[in-house]
Amino acid sequence: MMQWKLFHNLINISLKWRIFFFYLFLGLIPLLVILYSSVNAHIRSIQNITDNQVRELVDTIANQTNTLCREIYRDLYILSNLSYVQSTYGQRTTGDAMDRIREELEAFRINKGIFHRITLFSPTGKIIVTTPLISDPEASALIETGDQIHAETTHYFHREIGGDLLPKIMLFKKVYDFKDLNKPLGFASVEVPLREFTSFIESLQLEKGIKKILLNSTNEQLYTKEPEMPPVDPLADAREYWAHIPLLNWTMIVSIPESVLLRDVNDLIVKNLGITFLVVLSAIFATLMFSRRAIRPLNQIIAGAKQFAAGNLDYRIRVNSGSEARMLADEVNDMAKQLKERQEELVQMNKLASLGLLSTVIAHEVKNPLAGIKTSAQVLQRLSMDNAAMDAEGVGRSSMPALPVTIQPDDWQDMQSLAKGIVKDVNRLNKTVMNLLDFAGTQPSQIITFDLAEVIRQALRLIRVDIEKKKVAIDNRVDGFEVTADPDQMTQVFINLILNAVSAVEPDIGEIAILPINHNGECQIHIIDNGQGIPDAVINRIFDPFFSMSKRGTGLGLSIVHTLLTQNNASIAVTGRRGNGTRFILTFSDRIEEETREEPHG
Repeated sequence: MMQWKLFHNLINISLKWRIFFFYLFLGLIPLLVILYSSVNAHIRSIQNITDNQVRELVDTIANQTNTLCREIYRDLYILSNLSYVQSTYGQRTTGDAMDRIREELEAFRINKGIFHRITLFSPTGKIIVTTPLISDPEASALIETGDQIHAETTHYFHREIGGDLLPKIMLFKKVYDFKDLNKPLGFASVEVPLREFTSFIESLQLEKGIKKILLNSTNEQLYTKEPEMPPVDPLADAREYWAHIPLLNWTMIVSIPESVLLRDVNDLIVKNLGITFLVVLSAIFATLMFSRRAIRPLNQIIAGAKQFAAGNLDYRIRVNSGSEARMLADEVNDMAKQLKERQEELVQMNKLASLGLLSTVIAHEVKNPLAGIKTSAQVLQRLSMDNAAMDAEGVGRSSMPALPVTIQPDDWQDMQSLAKGIVKDVNRLNKTVMNLLDFAGTQPSQIITFDLAEVIRQALRLIRVDIEKKKVAIDNRVDGFEVTADPDQMTQVFINLILNAVSAVEPDIGEIAILPINHNGECQIHIIDNGQGIPDAVINRIFDPFFSMSKRGTGLGLSIVHTLLTQNNASIAVTGRRGNGTRFILTFSDRIEEETREEPHG
């Protein structure tokens, strides 16, 4: 249960952390794996190269040592075949002859440069001649060596001479009679300082901390070079490189601590770790910045949605990054704009519905008393006209009904004027009442498809007197414009709108244009005038009932226009500013909803 809850929490983390973990698992971790693999391969390559280079170097030094031994054996071969050496074994030599032989040997020794001593031994190991002259300690060691060599059966061999004296290597060759190669005469020997053989391994300079060892055939150390600086960790692993010197049967060992051998590799590892750490930090920082930049537009859209939910539909979301986020923000802004328009339409419809009910009650309550007032005023008017005529002709009033008061002849004319004013005001109130009834009880629309141009021309003919009275120029460009609506109601709509435009323009200079427009696939009619326009403060109220900018208007004309257009599945909008004229935009829909379409009543 806990594991499932943990998994559920991981799934429901925020989008910011989802982006982070997505980049971590699909971007950073594979990158680190690739980096590790490449660095590891590079390190192994360097290790192999370094290992091979050191091994080849040690083998080269061993070969150089072996080559030196071969050259010395070759010199011994030359020496053993010299005539004066052969003569030494062939006959008994006198003292003078022996001195001459010693001089020849000395010259040979000096010429080679590396020989410390040349000695000729008898087959039993006795010293026949040696150069340079020998001291007592050296004589003892030389005699002891001679006692050991008589049993040797190989043609070439050597002995190590150590002790407190100068370490040397004695190399021997059996001397044969050049007339009978199967007849051994003795041994020829040269002494070479050990340093001549160790000079090659001693010249090996790799790094501090390297140990160099030279072992003879019995694993005795002939040469040991301890590291000048001991390793930091004495127990750390070290790599040993072995090489064999076959002519001497020696073994060369070079021991290199891995910390020294792989110092460059370790430096590379440290550098790569540092680079990897920087890459990881940079990647995490870049991921957080990217996720923050990606989430910021969503947060802005969420904040805007909260503003809309709070009722602030005038708020607009502004997103500056990401084309997709901007498109989403624009769509949300358009949704808020349309929502506000629908809200305003709903408020308007509620107002109209409430006003329609109220208007019906008021109209019925006022219409009947107005009818009585009008009838009484007409009777009073006719009575005053008749009495005034009889007074003028001197006819008696005996036939007229008696009045409770005495009226002077001059008063009849005043009564006639007052009665005329009452009838005029009653007619105006009756017109208002009829508008209220029309507004409250609009007849069902008789929806058909017709040419709107003919309806506009019919409306212009009906109000031609008002147009000509103000000398207003009409520019009607609508022709062949078919719509689906109620033609009678559309006639009433255009009469109201054109009369509204006529009342807004100045006499003689007024201009009204009626234009057909195709806007984004919608059929529109624009009615444009060059009047004083509508102030911004009241432009949203002009379709409200009883709102009028004219002192003589009832404020119901544009409300009726709005109601009729809505009933016919059309809409109306208005634009304009004070001093720049007004433009009414009527938009007709080709598609009529079933609930707005009603059949004519028979």
